[in-house]
Amino acid sequence: MKIIVRYAFKHIHRAFVKSTLAALLAALLLCAVGQLTLMSLSYQSLYRNTVVTARFTGGLQPTVVSDIMQSGYFKDPYYESSVIADLNSSRSFFIITSDIARYTGEEASVAYADGYSISDYDMNAFAIVVGQTAMDRFGLTPGDSVSVSPEKSMERLQGKYVNYHRTTYPDDTVSDESILELYHDAIAAEFEDVSRQYTIIGVVSSPSGKYDLSVFAPMLTQRSAGDRIVFDTVIFILADNNRVDEALAFAAKVDSIQHTKCIIDTSKLLYLKNAMKLIDTVYPITIVTSLVIGVFICCLFIMQSSKETAIMRSLGTRRLKVCVSLVIEQCALCLFGLVIGAIVFLVYSGAAQTETMLRVSVYAGAYFLMTLATAVVCSYSATRRSILRLLHDK
Repeated sequence: MKIIVRYAFKHIHRAFVKSTLAALLAALLLCAVGQLTLMSLSYQSLYRNTVVTARFTGGLQPTVVSDIMQSGYFKDPYYESSVIADLNSSRSFFIITSDIARYTGEEASVAYADGYSISDYDMNAFAIVVGQTAMDRFGLTPGDSVSVSPEKSMERLQGKYVNYHRTTYPDDTVSDESILELYHDAIAAEFEDVSRQYTIIGVVSSPSGKYDLSVFAPMLTQRSAGDRIVFDTVIFILADNNRVDEALAFAAKVDSIQHTKCIIDTSKLLYLKNAMKLIDTVYPITIVTSLVIGVFICCLFIMQSSKETAIMRSLGTRRLKVCVSLVIEQCALCLFGLVIGAIVFLVYSGAAQTETMLRVSVYAGAYFLMTLATAVVCSYSATRRSILRLLHDK
């Protein structure tokens, strides 16, 4: 066996040009397939990660925004609105938005209370972020629980009970303060019905100080705001680009029910999808063509070694040993070329994805097995021919 292997490698050295071409062909084909694979996976990744926005205009209520989120077609909504409401019965300017930094357009910093983070600033949570100046003015600290109620709701309740008492007992000369003390529990019960408790999860400050008196909330209930909140524009991000057609159908349904208008720019996805279709068409053709070329070259090189085969047979070498020698030669050249091609591809592509390397490895294995099978068949066919016939072949 050692003699056969030694002869195979000596023949590779003697036929240096042909051997180099065979190895180089394997390396080039592997690199070509690897590059096409990398391109295909890159386009798929780009398609998945391309940010596609959906802009709903015409007025959306918070409940509709929540329903759109729960559909699974859209995520990360951006909305903004404002309302005057009472914070602990003090008139305050509330900004309802999903992204404080985006709303302010500044490098606004938020210092979150212990145990809280940006993830707690959620439209389904009863949480607020208060400006630094407002915190100082109202004597608040991060983590406090505060009441949010419609503007002047406490004043209206107090006036209501004072008027009721004055009307019911016109001869009673007690002061307003005494009347309010008398109806304290009733006023507190009614106020609880029109207010809502929120937690201060953070304190916001901005370089300009423009928003340091404001209160930011991811959402306010109608009970807290005193009026129905409607967002003129809500911008979503498509949650899954592979479901863009379903998302378009869902958006059209929302438009028909809510009388809104949704604009989704899918031009980038359409371009990428067309490119992916082209690559998906070319990819299998390239694989099959490269394997066929590899098979043809292997067969051609073995047939061109007919004289060497005849000389070995005439010197008394057994047919099986000649056959094994030819197979070893072709497999060695193929393996060497594939290794070189893999190294070149790794250097060129850098840190290739695992899936890319897996596909390239599968192709390399298929190429090697095809070469092995071709070498076995062709060498067996060549060694079965007569020595005189082999000597006459070019």
